[in-house]
Amino acid sequence: PRPFVIYGRPRSGTTLLVRLLDQVPGLRCDGELLHFGTVSPLGLMRRLPRRAGADIRAYGVKLLSYQLSEVQRIRRPIAFFDALREMGYVIIHLRRETWSQTLSLAKAQSSGVYFNKTASGQARTIPKEIEIDPDRFMQALAWNARMLEYEDAVMAQVPHLRVQYETGLRD
Repeated sequence: PRPFVIYGRPRSGTTLLVRLLDQVPGLRCDGELLHFGTVSPLGLMRRLPRRAGADIRAYGVKLLSYQLSEVQRIRRPIAFFDALREMGYVIIHLRRETWSQTLSLAKAQSSGVYFNKTASGQARTIPKEIEIDPDRFMQALAWNARMLEYEDAVMAQVPHLRVQYETGLRD
């Protein structure tokens, strides 16, 4: 199958895009398979499309920017994406405005509710009021802004499809 990777920050719409694409017949999209450190991230990415199945025409996986830099400790991210492209991967960069992305993350962390529905489609109870620590929020906002700068700097050197959450997914 034709491989692709969805690349973005936490709470930027990556899970939504994974779930939407996974509903398309002939397409399979997995979540964060590089969430934990691995000896050979490129080796794993090379093997992943084989798990898709015979009837699958395209296979994708989600990669969060902090997983690339902090978990997998990829020191040359442009070379990493170039290697993925040589393997046939299409790169989809999903972006979200930093304030909204950070607020969404803070709300999820405070409430413990990361998704409005369970995997079976049942609605989750979301608290009407949540408490957000202003200092922690500002630290998270700065970190998320730096991660978006990192993503943009890398993606400026890598051919990719860009999807903006606010105009492509939010509704």
